[in-house]
Amino acid sequence: MSMIELMRGSRVAVETCLGVKADEAVLIVTDYERQLIAEALAAAVQSLSGDPVITTMRPRLRNAEEPPPSVAAAMCAVQVAFLVTTRSLSHTSAREEATKAGVRLASMPGITAEMMKAGGMTADYHQVAEISQRVTEALIGKSEVVIETALGTRLRLGQAGRQVAQPPDTGLYRNPGEWGNLPAGEAYIAPLETEADGTFIVDGSLAQIGIPDQPVRLEFQGGRIVQIDGGQAAARLRALLADLNDPRAYVVAEFGIGTNPAARFVGITVEDEKILGTAHVAIGRNTGFGGTNMAPIHLDFITTRPTVRADGQTIMRNGQLTV
Repeated sequence: MSMIELMRGSRVAVETCLGVKADEAVLIVTDYERQLIAEALAAAVQSLSGDPVITTMRPRLRNAEEPPPSVAAAMCAVQVAFLVTTRSLSHTSAREEATKAGVRLASMPGITAEMMKAGGMTADYHQVAEISQRVTEALIGKSEVVIETALGTRLRLGQAGRQVAQPPDTGLYRNPGEWGNLPAGEAYIAPLETEADGTFIVDGSLAQIGIPDQPVRLEFQGGRIVQIDGGQAAARLRALLADLNDPRAYVVAEFGIGTNPAARFVGITVEDEKILGTAHVAIGRNTGFGGTNMAPIHLDFITTRPTVRADGQTIMRNGQLTV
């Protein structure tokens, strides 16, 4: 794919989403599998008379694996950072420290050249922000969320005392310390780690695995996954978690609702979980947005056409927002 084709999404990211200025220090963290996209973002910064720096590392093996210390230090020494990586750095101490240092940051795990020219990256992010804030306000102060789908999902999540992420993942990260994904678009919260009970059917996609060959059934008890059933995707998920050999990886970490009308299923979580009309649940690390579980991984699971109720109020019915 040519650099010209990548420039549409790159200019949205640089100009609309991060609002980069010519005199700002900009760091682009990438790995050997995402260098062309990093170069396109750098070109977009240079078109504003900026002077971006690209740092390249080996691809991480899993989501939430820390970058090298030199990269982590560099992330805290700039005003704007783009994380254009194969695996997610969103839920790492490096990202958390950069945010605390006031860095504006966009995490773009798994981003592809195709995603840069179509779909979620080309959304009207002012519209995404409005929808995200509307859903966030509907979740504020609620102590319980129930998710149901026609395929058999019925999962209860407790969130009493937990704060909904503010601002939500709007795609507009223009103030010091603001961060989120690109493509963006979700309202989300860290539920209580001991209060997830029921069944969650994944018919959308699974982090690090993609779109499943058949729906995957996740059974939660007392806040953690106790059973995983389905086809090849379920087997891969069981193996991935077993290899970690860490009970914290099975603990509920996040509940979110997608709010991006332009996003579509591509088999990569950073876009799939943003699709308007979907909801997702994650397991693993959630210390970066109000949780307490310091797990070695963060994995999102997406379901389609859900009905979502918060303290009895219907927020979404069969994939259609009601707020």
